[in-house]
Amino acid sequence: MPDRLVVGRQVLALVTLVRIQAWQPFDSRTLAHGFQPKCLCESIICCLLKLFLQNMNEANLNLSEKESAEKESEYIPTPEEVRLIFEKLISREYKEIRRCEDKKGLYLLEVVVPGDSEGEVIEYTYMRKGEYKEGSSSSTGIYKVFYEGGRYISGTSVAICVGKDWKIF
Repeated sequence: MPDRLVVGRQVLALVTLVRIQAWQPFDSRTLAHGFQPKCLCESIICCLLKLFLQNMNEANLNLSEKESAEKESEYIPTPEEVRLIFEKLISREYKEIRRCEDKKGLYLLEVVVPGDSEGEVIEYTYMRKGEYKEGSSSSTGIYKVFYEGGRYISGTSVAICVGKDWKIF
């Protein structure tokens, strides 16, 4: 089955060709403003173009519905599950410094632990995939950031949620 966009361009090219042959200007608004075809060929092409545009609109609606369904079915880890991952990553006592939830559940959890050297602090941040006022993330995961004397030193991703499973790096 040919790609709809290619077919649409071909149909539009045919309509344009017919309009040029009739020495009448044609643009995308002509069809929407009650364009009256001059011959059977124009009538057929206009019907095909209308059908094509209707199918494209339906395809776009179906795509939007599919994307919405995927977002709704996206797995959201429980706070307990996130806590268990923190315990796997952090072998000592940690202090929770920020926790944010929405109607779907936990979306941000920040904890800190003292580093190995004087003045070093390690921050672990869990963030669920999405955009929030505190920031955004393209995936659900946990990030580790090193600070020394209050200044950022480095950071890296240490765990990511794939489906219902966690990959720890």
